[in-house]
Amino acid sequence: MKSMLIVLLLALGVVECVQDHWFVKNQVTDESCIIIDSDATGSIKINGKDVPFVFANETTAGSGCHESYQAHLANKLVLDFYPQEMDETEAAKWSMSLIFVKTDENNSRLANWNLTTHNIDGTNFTVESNFTREGDASDAVKSSILEGYRCSSLELHFQNDTTVTFNNISAVAFGTINGTVLPADMKYQLCPKDTPSKTSAVVPIVVGCFLGGLVCAVLIAYMIGRYRARSQGYASV
Repeated sequence: MKSMLIVLLLALGVVECVQDHWFVKNQVTDESCIIIDSDATGSIKINGKDVPFVFANETTAGSGCHESYQAHLANKLVLDFYPQEMDETEAAKWSMSLIFVKTDENNSRLANWNLTTHNIDGTNFTVESNFTREGDASDAVKSSILEGYRCSSLELHFQNDTTVTFNNISAVAFGTINGTVLPADMKYQLCPKDTPSKTSAVVPIVVGCFLGGLVCAVLIAYMIGRYRARSQGYASV
């Protein structure tokens, strides 16, 4: 059972977390700029084997609603956590950061992510390293500022075959939300894998038109055949 507790406050934001619910509050306006609901798990490759981990046990976080990243206004979430049922007497906390930027098109985009791990004695976690983002981040998470982002399964890839998966994620960045939960009437942009294909409606229409034309052709041929049969009958009389 996951247990998460946010205790760290930074100058520009306050982050609190309960299980799979994270939010960042602007300390000036008391509005939430980041809200994320998800079931997050990870996998790190150690000695050629995939070793899973979870965000468990006393997760703490720091964040900012008015950060800067590559000349863009940014919202930042940093999660410090014990990957298994550990505590401060057994291991140092791991850390994962998510940086959202505001684009010139007035969209919110997840621009960068980073994972820092530490050794845990007596476990399979024997890697102390900083795993940076792998691959293009341009469309990993993208939505209008006025809408949220939703996906059934979002994978963030890091170096050395390390991944973090957000299952059933609903997220908002650059929000001005009163409270700490996603509004019930929030509109979402779906990730590509969950977006209905535009061609899915074209195929039934094409097939229907073809069948309709085939029926019309058969009826016309039938009427022509009957007309010829009657004409031949009259001629014989």
